[in-house]
Amino acid sequence: MQEDQAARAERGLDATHGLSLIWNHLSVRGVGGAEDIRFALDLGSQLFPYLAIKAKKQTKAYNKAKANVDAGEVAMHWRKGDPIPKKGEPGLRKGERYLFHDFSGYLKPGEMMLVVGRPGSGCTTFLKTLAGQTSSYAGLEGEMYYGSMKPGSAEQRPLAGDVIFVSEEEFHDPNLLVGQTMDFALRVNTLSKRARPLADDHKPISAREYQEKTKDTLLKSLRIDHTADTKVGDQYVRGVSGGERKRLTLTEALTGPANLMMWDNPTRGLDANTALLFTKVCRQYSDIKKRINVMSLYQAGNGIYEQFDKVSILTGIKS
Repeated sequence: MQEDQAARAERGLDATHGLSLIWNHLSVRGVGGAEDIRFALDLGSQLFPYLAIKAKKQTKAYNKAKANVDAGEVAMHWRKGDPIPKKGEPGLRKGERYLFHDFSGYLKPGEMMLVVGRPGSGCTTFLKTLAGQTSSYAGLEGEMYYGSMKPGSAEQRPLAGDVIFVSEEEFHDPNLLVGQTMDFALRVNTLSKRARPLADDHKPISAREYQEKTKDTLLKSLRIDHTADTKVGDQYVRGVSGGERKRLTLTEALTGPANLMMWDNPTRGLDANTALLFTKVCRQYSDIKKRINVMSLYQAGNGIYEQFDKVSILTGIKS
């Protein structure tokens, strides 16, 4: 018996089984960051004393500006003399800083969001946090939900494959062929019989047929079907070009049945036409499968920008 609409809505799923994404007053703490900036003396300052005086003035001006935080502004770095919160309480500890602070948002099933910000503004941290990969950070504050489920909860753990973070880097076995790489990805992501398309006899197609058809479709979607019998390669093993390897990474990520996908600068190394093509492919997945795509890009042309429903701009807060 199918689950009724009210029950699906209670679990955070709409009529097409799409997951929503909610984050409320989200903050991430990291360890590091200078607490007392000092501009080091170099050989030039030793030869010319006025350069040493200038460096001392820069150090004094920077630390004074960092210490004099306005009453309405949040200190992004822990400062000497600040109270240290107890375990479980929000706030900065000694040596910590906010990677981003007090960020709230909401994405409905089928929406795409563009995340922009200069390098170092926290785009990768934000995407990894939305994907639930926060174990490497000092602390997390605020709330985040996949539908009605909290990341890492008992009810969300069986659905861990529904949320994927795709790194900016490529990680492949360079000695495998492109087709073999896709075959492995599809074998671990093959849908069950009940979810596969039906054949002419009204029975689900076989797992092998599903894998072959999906591989052919995905490789053609990003125009790398001609590389199926070529080694992936790397800086030591001769194989496909860097742009084709990047497209393989993106195609491999699309083999999974994820409902939430976080893409960290996926168009790096791609030409403008291929970058637009990939964005349109993601748009189709969002429209048809109600998948949420969150993507950080450093250079987005008008054609790419028009594919998104929402835009988030990450800027630093001076402390």
